[in-house]
Amino acid sequence: MGNTSSSGTSDGHHGIAGTKSTYYHHPESPYDDLPYHHDDHEDNNKEGEFKMTRISLQDLLKEGDDLTSVGDVIVDALHRDSILFVQNTSEGQADMIALRDEAMKYFTLSKDDKMALGAPHQNDEGKRAYFSGYSQIHFENRDNRRDPEWRDVFQIRTSESDHIPWPSSSLKEAALRHYEHQWGLALLVLRAISVSLRVPCSALLSIAGLPHHRNDSEDDHEQHLHHHHDSSLSQNTNLCLFHYFDAHGYKTPQRCMVHCDHGLVTLLPKTDAAGLELLHPSIQRWVRVEEQARDDDVIMYCGLALQRVSRDRVLAATHRVVRLPEKERYSMPFEMKPNDDAIIDNGSYRQTFKRMTEELAWKKIQRQVRRVDGIIPGSEEERVIMEREDEEAAKRRNEEEASKSSSSCANEAREANVTIEITSHEIQQLVGTDMSA
Repeated sequence: MGNTSSSGTSDGHHGIAGTKSTYYHHPESPYDDLPYHHDDHEDNNKEGEFKMTRISLQDLLKEGDDLTSVGDVIVDALHRDSILFVQNTSEGQADMIALRDEAMKYFTLSKDDKMALGAPHQNDEGKRAYFSGYSQIHFENRDNRRDPEWRDVFQIRTSESDHIPWPSSSLKEAALRHYEHQWGLALLVLRAISVSLRVPCSALLSIAGLPHHRNDSEDDHEQHLHHHHDSSLSQNTNLCLFHYFDAHGYKTPQRCMVHCDHGLVTLLPKTDAAGLELLHPSIQRWVRVEEQARDDDVIMYCGLALQRVSRDRVLAATHRVVRLPEKERYSMPFEMKPNDDAIIDNGSYRQTFKRMTEELAWKKIQRQVRRVDGIIPGSEEERVIMEREDEEAAKRRNEEEASKSSSSCANEAREANVTIEITSHEIQQLVGTDMSA
């Protein structure tokens, strides 16, 4: 840490206040001010126009060598662009529209009415006991670059099925139908990726909380396939219904914070008010993703957990959402996430998913402290500090892991010679829908 916070004062308070101007004049991340791809004509001529990869859901239903080819296309696209499009089926598109309409009806209610109908369950201390339910998120965004933000969200986790405060039976029906479709699509995506990476599909699915051990009996095989269908075993996987709105009379477009998701796979239907922007990993330019997406496209990208277990064969998408003045935006991201105790292992990094997210949160806090301390995000000074912190964190992890004998889920599957294959037909049967329709 720098020492600017203590200069000129015995208690450090006035020194911190004196660095506030430094805090306010730096972007929240070093990526905020990078140009857009199509705004840099010289770069366009050099790099050439690129288009995001698009596959159909039909492609994901293939088997054998054809599936390997599809998996290779997905992995290559996620490594090069960190994002791709999956063309939805007509049935899946209809389900998405039905849920969006139900969400829009719910979000038009007053905040008190939304809370009355969708308040999350509370524990004995009056605190939120489960993630599922309604909340209104407030970001102060005190950095002189963006205005405060309010956002509605209704979160759904089938692992909390007995505790979801559904506002209406029609929203429940539409949400669960869409949830299961996206769950099946995420299974198909992970299946294709596992084939390309030459790892058992069960090794990746087990990270999301699904069983990967079974006996060879047919009855047990059927039971195992039932478990693959059971999205409620994946404790952190969730569907979020977001409502972005202009509560402050914005004068300029507002850029939400730049971030990567933490999970495995995120599936986002194209919205009716484009706002998703990708920081392209190859050219370090912002790309307005939804300008390329079709109405029936599902935007697919991965999170840090899948990047790490794939050993960087696929890259987590660095992205943000831009909100426009006087515009509303309804967004429904579905994120398949590892369970808390899942081991995230890439050979050099080995930690539970819960510990990984805690470490990422701590790094974010440290960066915020550095901003108050006058250290510029993206500077050489910050890079040196981050490298030292990473080395110290790795040393602590190695010391902790030295005393443990448990192996990762992927290694368990390999060592036990358990390779549970699941076909596209079986996924469709278990999800309860014909995904080729």
